[in-house]
Amino acid sequence: MKKSGLFDALNAKKFDKRLIDWNLEQGIITEQDLKSYTSELADDTSNKVELNLKDDSHKDSSEEEAH
Repeated sequence: MKKSGLFDALNAKKFDKRLIDWNLEQGIITEQDLKSYTSELADDTSNKVELNLKDDSHKDSSEEEAH
């Protein structure tokens, strides 16, 4: 039996963050599958970017005058 394009697309996304809970509930993946997958991911913390959400330095002078 030939698999559909949709099946292939969903299978390629089985560890997609948006589908993990659904895939676990449907039995498509197991907790062990998920642990194995996440343990194989590279540590990408060196590419992190720090965000300061309270920083107002990006405002121009016209915005500051309005407040």
